[in-house]
Amino acid sequence: MAKEVTYLIGSVLPGMVNDLKRRGYELEFRREPACIYCIEWQQWIMPVHFSVDESYYFEGTGSPDSDRKLYAITLSQGAKGFLIDSCNVYMDNISREMQEKLETTATTIIKNLIQVVAASEKKPGKPTSVAFW
Repeated sequence: MAKEVTYLIGSVLPGMVNDLKRRGYELEFRREPACIYCIEWQQWIMPVHFSVDESYYFEGTGSPDSDRKLYAITLSQGAKGFLIDSCNVYMDNISREMQEKLETTATTIIKNLIQVVAASEKKPGKPTSVAFW
């Protein structure tokens, strides 16, 4: 069972992305049906050539397309980046290899979230659940 903590998604997600960037996860990726696409390099990267180091799940309040998952990704040659994915949206349009790669994320460093939340500004808004795997 996942441990759930309630935070404001509007202030936590950008802070977590900034934390990943400070730790060297600078490239931005987009999920494609059979791979990820590196926006800066304009290259497609197959699942065999990357690993997911961390993932954070943000459960939105409202429609299913408001859920987000943030992945910290390392490429086989050592470059690092992040992927923000809309959970459950277009999941039927994804290869088995990509689905397995993104679902088998085992490592999430909770202390980094705590540091990000402590450092982020508190802004009014609707709270959302953040689940950790």
